[in-house]
Amino acid sequence: MYRMQRHYRLRRFFIPILVVFLIILTGFSTYHYQNYLFTRQKDLNYFIRSLQTVSSVNHKTYDKQFESINLPIHLTKSFQDYLSRTHENYLIIICHTGLGNRLQSIASAFLLAFLMNRRLLLHWPVTSLSGCQFHQLFRSPLSLSSSLLKSYTKEYIRDHSEYISFHGPFDELLCHSNLTSFKSKSKFLFLSTDEYFMSVLMKNPAYSQTLFANVNEDFLFKTIIHYVFQPTKELNDQIEYLSSKIGFCHKGIHMRKNGLKQIQSNGEHVFLG
Repeated sequence: MYRMQRHYRLRRFFIPILVVFLIILTGFSTYHYQNYLFTRQKDLNYFIRSLQTVSSVNHKTYDKQFESINLPIHLTKSFQDYLSRTHENYLIIICHTGLGNRLQSIASAFLLAFLMNRRLLLHWPVTSLSGCQFHQLFRSPLSLSSSLLKSYTKEYIRDHSEYISFHGPFDELLCHSNLTSFKSKSKFLFLSTDEYFMSVLMKNPAYSQTLFANVNEDFLFKTIIHYVFQPTKELNDQIEYLSSKIGFCHKGIHMRKNGLKQIQSNGEHVFLG
């Protein structure tokens, strides 16, 4: 009898504490979720306002056929069909880190836009990590994000946009059974990341055994890079100049905000850092 009374008293003591704890936890979670939504909306508003700062005056797109001898014919044909269509919805990839991160995230976003059936636009601001405008480095068949302002007002873009950001695994890309319907209610989908996530898309079970069956990831990445990024004449001239000065070697360009270090030719593979 005594044990039952003690157990009853303990229950009367701990149940109110548990209820208070759950209330506090719920309030804490709600606060952080609301803060997350507020921050995401704040970031979206910032990127929409900054569209006009990404100058497209000197950016000229050009027609280029998507071709590859290393990819299966069915995949190459799917890309060609995708690029020949007019798309009503947009994926805007936001690039604000270093050059290498920008290239890998854009290549991944190109594949995501293909799977989502969206037109890909590049948001390429000049930052301390990457001090060149896009047209100073590359020619491309893709347009910059500022081209949206030619057809839509900022208010319309804001009312029909959604913003996502990830810097690590993004489960929805791996598990979504049909990426065409992913965020389909948003006409403009802003994506901020400096990650390479092409592997995640190719491992999605909805595509891994069909569209990407027997597809070499390295070949796909190289094909997309060659399609999206065509070095400008000025950049090619710099490469040719360095080749003539250094001689035959494997050359890489590693761009950091502190500029180029002294190049030392030692007769081996030379890496410009």
